[in-house]
Amino acid sequence: MQKYSFLKMEEVFPSDNIIAKWIIGLGIVHNDLYFIKKRLIANYRKRDVSIQLAELPSLVRLLSASLREAIFYLEESEKEEKIKNYIANLPQDILDIYQELKPLFRNGNEAGILQRLTNIRNVTFHYSKPHRDEISRAIEGNSGFFMYEYEREQFLFAEAISNTIMIQALFKEDEMEAQQKSNVDAIIRRIHEAFYQYINFANQVVRHYLKNYL
Repeated sequence: MQKYSFLKMEEVFPSDNIIAKWIIGLGIVHNDLYFIKKRLIANYRKRDVSIQLAELPSLVRLLSASLREAIFYLEESEKEEKIKNYIANLPQDILDIYQELKPLFRNGNEAGILQRLTNIRNVTFHYSKPHRDEISRAIEGNSGFFMYEYEREQFLFAEAISNTIMIQALFKEDEMEAQQKSNVDAIIRRIHEAFYQYINFANQVVRHYLKNYL
C-alpha cells in the first residue's frame, strides 16, 4: 500500500453501507490502540526510569479500558447479519486472528478477563467517587508517599491511590498472594497478547477492504 492514497470518501465508504461504516469504526479503534502501542514502545526506550514509572500506569489503564471497548465493538458487530457474514468471508489468516479474540467476548471462555477489563474501564473513564469504597480501600493499602512532583506537576499521592485502585479492579485480594502469582502473570500476558492481536486484526481487515480501491 502506498504511503498516502487519496480516496473519495463517499465512493469508498457509502454512508448507507453498513460494512463501510463498520470498517471506518474498526479503523478508528485501530488508530487509538496503535497510539497507545507507540506510547508504550516509547516508554521502554526512555532512559529516565522515573518517567517510565510515572507514565506506564496511566497507559496500562488506557490500554485496558480501550481494549474492553474494542472487544465490545466486535461483539456488537456480530449482531448485524451483514457484518457477521462479511467477517465469515474474510481470508483465513485474518479469520484465525479473529477466532483468537472471540473467547474474550462476554459469553466466551475467557469472559472473566473481559470483566476485569470492564472493572478497570469503570474506574478509568468513571473516576472513583468519594461515596464509593474504591478510594477507602486504596488508602488502606498504602502507607507513605511523596506529595508532589514539581517538574512534572504531578500529585504523587493521587497517582499512588489511582494505581492501587487499578490493581484492586484487576485482581481479587487473594490473587495477589504469592501462590497466585502465576495466575496473575497469565492474565497480564493474555491482556497484552489480545491488545496486539486486535491491532493486527483491525489493520488487516481495513487494508483488505481498501484493496479494491487502490
